[in-house]
Amino acid sequence: MRFLRYWAKASASTTGRDGRRLQFACWRGSDRSVEDARAAAQRAAEDVAARAALSAVPPSAYAYGDRPLREEIVRSVAGDGARATVVTRNSFGCLVLNTAGALFVDVDLPRSSSGGVGGWLGRTGSAAVSESPQASALARLEDWLRRNPGHGFRVYRTHGGLRYLETSRLFDPVSDEVATLLGELGCDPLYLRLCRSQQSFRAR
Repeated sequence: MRFLRYWAKASASTTGRDGRRLQFACWRGSDRSVEDARAAAQRAAEDVAARAALSAVPPSAYAYGDRPLREEIVRSVAGDGARATVVTRNSFGCLVLNTAGALFVDVDLPRSSSGGVGGWLGRTGSAAVSESPQASALARLEDWLRRNPGHGFRVYRTHGGLRYLETSRLFDPVSDEVATLLGELGCDPLYLRLCRSQQSFRAR
């Protein structure tokens, strides 16, 4: 699991090829100390500035998923010599459960322009209900379970869709098996990418 206790920000500036003054800031983390994090951030900022001085297009300080999430560690539980569960606080102030093996599937559902309960369940009648995004997602899960006996899920409603918790066994978040499973269940592709980057599953 990729979660760091200490974070620091550093900046560096340079002159671009067009003569403009460019400023870059980078955050970097460390499990050792704030000072170690600050040194890493300074190196990263200076590296970005150096590349910017040679490029017509200023480079990004980092891309999505190329570093651990900068989240406060609220609680950490060890297992088998490594972190098995970490509770963090995200940028919105919400507590997030991060697990090394308990598989969570995040399924986003489109909102109807009408909003409200009718937007989720359709207008009236069973036919409308069966056509709702939620019903379609659950039907997809039920079909997958019929084709893959031995698995079990608990299903939770979230603000933006559904979350499934696999109850049969533990999984490796960076495995091809998990990538296939999440894809077949209609998981949010950004969530899959984040799981592989963080080497963990997440549930808010």
